Amino acid sequence: MPHARALGRDDTTTFHTLDGVRGIGAILVAYGHMLMFFGGLPTNYPANAFCVDMFFMLSGYVLAFAYEPRFAKGMNATTFMRHRIVRLYPIYALALVLALGVHLVAALGDPRATMASVNAFGWQALMLPGGAVA
Repeated sequence: MPHARALGRDDTTTFHTLDGVRGIGAILVAYGHMLMFFGGLPTNYPANAFCVDMFFMLSGYVLAFAYEPRFAKGMNATTFMRHRIVRLYPIYALALVLALGVHLVAALGDPRATMASVNAFGWQALMLPGGAVA
């Protein structure tokens, strides 16, 4: 990808249409998760996977566009990961704690379900996919 200045863009370029589609995709993903938790669509409903894939694909393009000039100036992968974690982990941790609370309330009186939620929390606090709660 050519450098940002060579493309005639500055550091404030915004993709309004892509941001809108990403927003719709994020809402649809959240809606699909809500339906899986509270009942509704089956968990293998194809639109769920499509929306997740679409969101990640568009986000990857936006991230590549935003970070390419920084990598061209010498940013390394460690610095990139540090920036992403500092930006994403606080809201991720908040959502994780809220989700744990919802799971624990839903599992009241069922020790096996409670332990499954706590186990999943441990894995997911590290952003690892293990211990999914069914």
